[in-house]
Amino acid sequence: MKSFFKSAAWFLALFVIGILIFYSCGSSPQTLEEYQQECIQSMNKALQDPNNAIKQRIESAHKTVVVTSAHVTRCEATTIDGSNNAGVDGSNIASLKLNIMTRWDGMIHKNGYTVFSIEYDLSGGEYKVKNAGIIETNALVNTEDPEFWYAVGYAAGYLLF
Repeated sequence: MKSFFKSAAWFLALFVIGILIFYSCGSSPQTLEEYQQECIQSMNKALQDPNNAIKQRIESAHKTVVVTSAHVTRCEATTIDGSNNAGVDGSNIASLKLNIMTRWDGMIHKNGYTVFSIEYDLSGGEYKVKNAGIIETNALVNTEDPEFWYAVGYAAGYLLF
């Protein structure tokens, strides 16, 4: 039961962050590049918070580590109509793929890193996590199963939309 409340609090925190980011976005049509840059900036800003839920989940997954930095290393969006027009607030975006690099220090392992990837399908007007998972890490401990990364991807979507 305690785990349920911890997970619920984590999703609520991400939801609030997502709403704040959503309302900070402009409402004029954007190019694909502008949309991608806005996604990177919004996510990177959210990742700077020392209490960011994604950073906390990385720490939880690797147990004795403290995340020292996190940032987007890749953002690739595709449009529904194949054009360079992302639309207003990403209304023409079909899919979005993000890679996020976290750096951390642990009790035993210093200067560690974890890169995870999140891919969304946005073509139906809502985002759906298509794929999520660790693509690279040098962590000695990773207690989370693959379903955890789908949850991270789902929650991180609230940061963007």
